[in-house]
Amino acid sequence: MNKKQILLITSFILILFLIIFTQSFKDFDEGEISNIKISTTRTILNLKNNEMDFISFDKIENIEKCNKVKIYGKEELYKNKKQILIDKIICLK
Repeated sequence: MNKKQILLITSFILILFLIIFTQSFKDFDEGEISNIKISTTRTILNLKNNEMDFISFDKIENIEKCNKVKIYGKEELYKNKKQILIDKIICLK
C-alpha cells in the first residue's frame, strides 16, 4: 500500500471513532429538579416526569431543587436499573 491509501484508511478509522465516541454522550433530558441527594462520593439528581437517576461523581455547584436544567451524559445500567452518568449539566433557570 502506498502512503495515500494508508492516510485515507487512517482518516476513515478516526472519523468512525469520533462518531462512535460522540454518540455515547447525548443530551439526555431537560427538566426541573425534583430531588437532590448529596453524599461524600456522589450527587444524585431526579427530574420531574423522569424515573431515572442522574448521577455525578463530581461536585455540582449552584444547583437547587426546582431549578430547570439540561443534562448531558451517558446511559449506564447498574443493578438492572438505568441511570445517567452526568458529563455536563447546564442550569437554564
